[in-house]
Amino acid sequence: MLYLQHIINTIKANMWTNMKKNFKFSETLMHHLDNTAKISRVLGARYFDKHNEFDITYNNFLIIELLFTNPDIHQRNIARALLMGTANLSKELEKMESKGLIKRTLTEINKKMAKTVQLTKKGEEIYHTIVGDWEKFVTDLENIYTKEELKTFKEFLLRMKNKLTESIDMVIE
Repeated sequence: MLYLQHIINTIKANMWTNMKKNFKFSETLMHHLDNTAKISRVLGARYFDKHNEFDITYNNFLIIELLFTNPDIHQRNIARALLMGTANLSKELEKMESKGLIKRTLTEINKKMAKTVQLTKKGEEIYHTIVGDWEKFVTDLENIYTKEELKTFKEFLLRMKNKLTESIDMVIE
């Protein structure tokens, strides 16, 4: 019986070694999603490089879009949603405030001070202009899928995001 257990353990060890040898991160879903996200960020950055009349960066636009869809959001929640450090976000918001895109105010919540961030009229105008440009591109991109495929894909990505955020003990809305 001990000999049989030794054989089983040897087989398991060999299987694990072969699995590790055959594992290729470059073939995983995570790798493909990461590459797709990088391509998306490069595309966004190039758009803003070409359209410098807005005088904003891709990150600025992501903040503007978040503010447009979540009025009166707190600075800490912006950082969480965009996976940015609070110091980096603070620098971005300072630049955006100096350009007249946003307005920050201190508010008290549960006896603690928090910075609320709001879009200005100028920020809203830029949002509407850029969204108009991006809408055609995104629509064309999404048209390669059926509505059912898009729905399934979005549900799948949401499940994956939730599982990943569970594993790093954070909540991203």
